[in-house]
Amino acid sequence: MIPYLLNTTLCALLLYTVYALLLEKENMHRFKRMYLLSSLVFSLTIPLITVNLFVPQFDFIEGIASQVHNDNWTPVIETKIAGNLIWERNVEMALAPSLPSKPPTNYPLIIFSLYGLVTAFFLFRLLRNSFQLLAYGRKSFSIDYFDAKIVLIKENWVPHSFGKYIFVNQDDYENGCIAEEIIIHEWTHVKQKHSLDVVFLEVLIAFFWFNPIFYLYKNKIKLNHEFIADDAVIKGDRNIPNYQMLLINSIPQEKNLQLTSNFNYLITKKRLLMMTKTTSKTRALCKKIALIPVFVAATGVFSTKTMAEETNVLPIWENTVQTTVQDNSEVIIPGQGVSNELIAEYQEIERKYIDKKEKLKDGSEQIVWKNYSLSENEWKRLYVIYVQMNNEQRRLQNISFSGPLTAKQLRNPNKDEWKSCKNADIIWLDGKKVDNSALQSYKRQDITFFARRKSETGQKIRALWTKKGYEEYLKNYEKQIPVEKLIEIHPSILFRITTKNSLKGVFTSVGSNI
Repeated sequence: MIPYLLNTTLCALLLYTVYALLLEKENMHRFKRMYLLSSLVFSLTIPLITVNLFVPQFDFIEGIASQVHNDNWTPVIETKIAGNLIWERNVEMALAPSLPSKPPTNYPLIIFSLYGLVTAFFLFRLLRNSFQLLAYGRKSFSIDYFDAKIVLIKENWVPHSFGKYIFVNQDDYENGCIAEEIIIHEWTHVKQKHSLDVVFLEVLIAFFWFNPIFYLYKNKIKLNHEFIADDAVIKGDRNIPNYQMLLINSIPQEKNLQLTSNFNYLITKKRLLMMTKTTSKTRALCKKIALIPVFVAATGVFSTKTMAEETNVLPIWENTVQTTVQDNSEVIIPGQGVSNELIAEYQEIERKYIDKKEKLKDGSEQIVWKNYSLSENEWKRLYVIYVQMNNEQRRLQNISFSGPLTAKQLRNPNKDEWKSCKNADIIWLDGKKVDNSALQSYKRQDITFFARRKSETGQKIRALWTKKGYEEYLKNYEKQIPVEKLIEIHPSILFRITTKNSLKGVFTSVGSNI
């Protein structure tokens, strides 16, 4: 949502700036009306349009990972700068408890509740004012004027219009104090349906009341309405100086309803100046043509872009079951954080495998697991959610995963681990499935990261990365990764077995079926 709002605001601001610099002072008011309204619609929709572009990945990340080794939880800070990996060990880092003592404050709910209340207020005000004006027009005495109705009111308001109604003071109208130019001006508002523009702006402001750019558009659109109405009066062979003097004498001393079209002191000066300006057809055409590259550039900058990369076909799984809980065509963003609903789903699956939790004498808590073997569908579903979690969310879970995008440790395998890797049934090297013989040309010191587990049929699976291959994998997928690409390589699965002082925890990989 935040990227959408940011792109919408910046796009609208760009088009507003172009209008202020290129069009505002030109006498081409009907085109300016179309431009302003189109700019708003364009700004709201262009961030929703997806454009496939190649977006280069930057070779700079910084993150925090936690290390598991020899059944001990050891914090590790992992930093990757300009392609070089740096490790700093023995950094003190508290692990959040698996079950917090009290539920955290639901700030998103508070924010959305506040947003909903303010939005409801603006919508209520819009509906109330609209119905009041329309009801007032229907119930009051009126006179037909072409396709509009002149409504005679007792209030001492200056002439204004809304919908098909032109509201004028009854005494002034009957005494001939309202000039015909004023009626023509308001009738133009009615004929051009300017009220629809204003209502459209008010609806946008109701939903985007926090965004100042829509208030700027509202002011420009209402000012342009006045230009259009003034232009209609002048083209009716009216005397410009006399009409200008009429406007000056008609500047209101009190404010009217904001939905109506009426004279305004702050914009009268601009209206007087605009009446004497002309824009040639050639100049107008050049201005219109100049807008084309602006919209093309805005489309390229503010549309949603996805990386157009070569996608690998999901390999045939040996003795495994195709997952049915996740759409494999989906692309996910690692580490972006997930919703409370996905956290609840994750923990619901966790609870199926927890037998009980026991309090120990030292105040720590021990988790007893029913078994350490997740089903094929469930580990895939958990892994997809876990990869999308942020660091804080991951620390709260009792089951965690060590894969290339959620590395618990970057280290070389020891001699026994290396022997186990070379004798595995299924081997992945730098993201590609290889035969056992492929490891003969490597030493264990060449391996930067490895994950290990068993399949449901008991096959030993090893996923290994060299330093170069690991960096290339991060470069390609740390920003976004297709689900099918993620789950084709098995991660290590880790189970929390104890928590200490409700802060630090010990994980075990014995249950990973490695």
